[in-house]
This record gives sequence, structure tokens and C-alpha cells, in this order.
Amino acid sequence: MKQELQDNLCNDFPLLFKEGFYFECGNGWYELIRELCQKLYLLIENVEFEPHNFPNAYQVKEKYGGLKFYMSTATEEMIKLIEEAAKESTTICEMCGDEGELFKHKSWYSTLCDEHRNK
Repeated sequence: MKQELQDNLCNDFPLLFKEGFYFECGNGWYELIRELCQKLYLLIENVEFEPHNFPNAYQVKEKYGGLKFYMSTATEEMIKLIEEAAKESTTICEMCGDEGELFKHKSWYSTLCDEHRNK
């Protein structure tokens, strides 16, 4: 994901992302990740966590063609939101954000639109 988009997410959701956090996915999932962060942030702000058990994202990446969003700790509601976003990511082109499809190419999986699949 390009640096400007990463910076936007880190600046807008400082409770979720520590300084220097790096997103390992394409720009096309930016809006999906942003929506997920908004929902997670509301939950984080409204639940009291022990300082040693505060939920932070420690990795956000593409794996097997889908979004993986790993948290240090999470409530059941947070886990459900993350799973829903992961499922939705397999319908969104990771490169551009248009409608996409999960497919296997040789030994790896990707979720891409027709245009990016044929490049």
C-alpha cells in the first residue's frame, strides 16, 4: 500500500497502529481496511482494557488472496468484524478496489479484477 494511504490510517486510528506500522497489501483494499478500522475503533473506545492487554494491530497483509488483520488481543465482536472484512476482501481487487474475484495463478492466490488479472 502506498505510503500516503498507510499514513492516513495510522494518523486516523492511533490506538490501533503504532508509529511506523507497515501494511502489506495493495491500495485496492484501503477503503475496506478503513471501514474495518472505524468499526474496531468504536469498540476500542467503548471498552476498558488493561494496559498490558490493549488491542493493537500487529500485522495487516494479503495472504492466500485475502485480507489478514492480526490483533494483539481482540473481543469476540472484533474477531467477527475482522472475519467479515477478510471474507469481503475476496470480492475486491487488491490493486484498484474494483469488483474482484479470488483465483489461483500457478502457486499463489490473488483477488483481482479482470483488468489486473490479465496483466
